[in-house]
Amino acid sequence: MYNEFMKKFLLFFLGSFFLSEIFLFSEPVSSIKFNGLKKTKESYMQNLLKDFIGKDSGEVNFNEIETILQAEGLFSEISMDFENDENFPVAEQNENPGVTLNVNLKEKITFLPLPFASYSSDGFMGGFMLMNMNAFGRKNNLITGGVFSKNMQMGLLMFSKPAGDIKHPGFGTFTNFSHKENEITDFDDNTLFKFDSINFRERLNFTEKLNKYFSLEVGTEYFYGHFYKDEMDDYHQWTVSSSLNFQNVNWNGWYLIGNGASVGYSAGYSTEWKIIQGISFKANYQIPIAKRNRMIFNAAGTIETGKNVMLQSDRGNVGCSIMNSNFKTERIFGTMFSMEEALFRHKIATVTLYETYECAFAEDFSGDFVYCHGPGAGLKLYMKQIAFPAMNMGFSYNVNQNFFKFVISIGMSM
Repeated sequence: MYNEFMKKFLLFFLGSFFLSEIFLFSEPVSSIKFNGLKKTKESYMQNLLKDFIGKDSGEVNFNEIETILQAEGLFSEISMDFENDENFPVAEQNENPGVTLNVNLKEKITFLPLPFASYSSDGFMGGFMLMNMNAFGRKNNLITGGVFSKNMQMGLLMFSKPAGDIKHPGFGTFTNFSHKENEITDFDDNTLFKFDSINFRERLNFTEKLNKYFSLEVGTEYFYGHFYKDEMDDYHQWTVSSSLNFQNVNWNGWYLIGNGASVGYSAGYSTEWKIIQGISFKANYQIPIAKRNRMIFNAAGTIETGKNVMLQSDRGNVGCSIMNSNFKTERIFGTMFSMEEALFRHKIATVTLYETYECAFAEDFSGDFVYCHGPGAGLKLYMKQIAFPAMNMGFSYNVNQNFFKFVISIGMSM
């Protein structure tokens, strides 16, 4: 009889324990407390995680919160826990008290005077940037500085404010002034045009965040070019553009695994009295393989008409590294498949190895379509405590035209 009583008592105790645990984790999140903020505004962070207020604590996914915070790029360390909220108003005697979600953060260095340099197949490039990636404590980006190479000198100023939600759109402005020795080549790197110019560009854009995944961007741009060539008149170009963007990310402990796509349209006119039109698309798809490896597929393309040859698309529009850098075209498409593996991670930085295979198609000046393809590989260094790119070393090989391209950059990439 004693044994039977003990069994019933034990079952009652265990049942009460599990019910109390279920009861505890069904408590609503009544407040969020951020610990460790120094520069980032509390109000910005509260708005960032406002959808978790009122949610049952048992349904709160810490990985979902960490993904949101990692995507901000402002924090090197993130941890979370719950604690009872004694200030939560209890309207009825049987109502559960709320819990506080504690978010513990360590901010990255986001304001930095940054010299940078790169050496590649196209020559040396260097410069100095004054960068604030968290201006006013609300993840506004403010960048100013200068860039120089053998045939180009440029000064720039950029400011952007991210979109919060549909009631709080974002905006950005970009201004640059440059002197450049322009060389335009065909696909085989034969020089077609060569001239010096002074250029001015001003762009203004607005971004509307439609929901968690989709955003809409509209913008306008003015370009002025003065050419040091008698047969070339000064050039003015005005364009308007719009794009619809999709983006979804997930933090897996090593990478932000991102999947996204965008499609855009632009139109305008110039002092060459040509109607300018263009459509473009970009897509990226990433698949995590184990924790420290990921597979990446990128695709991009541009079709345009009416632009001055200096402003036509090049390899940068489709993220291609194997094409000649001075080649310009009105039609270009590119794809890239890559694998990235983290070699090791330290509290200061993470080093990764990547391998790529690229393929690109374009319309040459003759009107014929040409293509190239080839492999590549390299190393990347991601600094954990600093919210800026750090270092990249890589090379690629153009199989069709039988040449190598390489780049070594320190500080940031341009």
